[in-house]
Amino acid sequence: MDGPYDVIVLGAGPAGRSAAVTARRQGLNVLVIEKDGFGGTCPLRGCIPKKVLVAATQAMEHARASPAPLIGAEALRIDFSGLMRLKQTIIKDTPETVRKSLLAQDIDVLSARARFSGTHTVIADGKEIEGRKLIIATGSKPRSLPIEGFEHTLTSDQLLNLDAPPESIIFIGAGPIGMEFGHVLARAGTKVTILEAAPRILPALDKDLTDRLAFATRRLGIDIYTGVRIEAIERQPHAVAVTFIHEGFAKTVLAEAAAGGAGRVADIDDLDLPKAHVDRDGRGIVSDAYLRTSNPDVFVAGDAVASSPQLSEVAVYEGKLAARNLGAETMTPVRYDSVPFVVYTIPEIAGVGMLPEEAQAGRHHVSALDLSGLKASRIYGESGTLSKVIIEEGTGKVLGAHILGHRGEELINIFALAVRFGLTVSDLNNTVYSFPSFSADIRDMLKG
Repeated sequence: MDGPYDVIVLGAGPAGRSAAVTARRQGLNVLVIEKDGFGGTCPLRGCIPKKVLVAATQAMEHARASPAPLIGAEALRIDFSGLMRLKQTIIKDTPETVRKSLLAQDIDVLSARARFSGTHTVIADGKEIEGRKLIIATGSKPRSLPIEGFEHTLTSDQLLNLDAPPESIIFIGAGPIGMEFGHVLARAGTKVTILEAAPRILPALDKDLTDRLAFATRRLGIDIYTGVRIEAIERQPHAVAVTFIHEGFAKTVLAEAAAGGAGRVADIDDLDLPKAHVDRDGRGIVSDAYLRTSNPDVFVAGDAVASSPQLSEVAVYEGKLAARNLGAETMTPVRYDSVPFVVYTIPEIAGVGMLPEEAQAGRHHVSALDLSGLKASRIYGESGTLSKVIIEEGTGKVLGAHILGHRGEELINIFALAVRFGLTVSDLNNTVYSFPSFSADIRDMLKG
């Protein structure tokens, strides 16, 4: 038996890397085991390669929407194959860079598939290795849905490796993956259809914002069907056929490809968790407020956590916290109340903190503003943009903010700081912003 190590970290994505580095800086002997490329989902198969595509479509859309008549944006197009080459150039060195970085910090690494063989041992590369403490940071994988023929759908990983955009595609699910890829591919010339079981797109987000985004999405030429029940997905000689029930009637849509757009799930099925006495549910590994599992010597971080947002920055935060809590006399609880999110459609939706629907009369005020009349919106040709800020009555504290468009992906970080540190409307109003800028419009967002 190899070891024992002070800490074994399963996974070398954002959570695993931050956990390993934090543990090593505490003087602990650390081993990182990675089965599928050092770096993890975000830099290799998720947010970074996706943002390459999004950034190009944003640039094109902003040029098209500009009211300036001399830009000459009519002939703009997406060079999809060129973007894929750029994406590969950006990410290709990541696995080796991450591996070397860990080694340079005196952290042992092993490229292998690991599974538990006991409460403190794993088997990897044919060897049993012991760890006094372990951190599970194995990330996520595309969600599979219990639909007949679902194996004929592309995953988000496969979408990021297409050589050319398909002529047509059907997304099963109007979550962030379906909506983001749908917006990119539609602007690359693909005919896009989105099928969603819930009554509306992005059902976990504010309805007013998602209704406006649905309008903008349909105006782009994307067909959206909500409240559907998928009956079957069938591979035909030259197309994929998706049959579904919508408003009581059966319909079939044909496309060159179909893709799963219902998100990702924890990648933990092959860990043999019962041998480690680690409990899981349908979403991931169950943990307490300190990221400790049912085995008190096994912690979890990142997308493998059942209850946390699947975001790379959350994974980094959880990895550090899990490592700090390993041997702490007083552990620090995790908190997610000030974690911002962005759905990278065009326009994007960004949010942080309390949802408008959670606001209570007499205790909270929702400041809502149609931003389309503001000068920044008019300069950049924005339409259908909207903000909602949740403010605590009496104290004036900002408890949440949700923005459609208006550079929400950047503005939301200011609101996240406000939520995290208890800033008030007065604090934000008395801040000097660069002008003219989207940030300067925060004062208007607080007036409604």
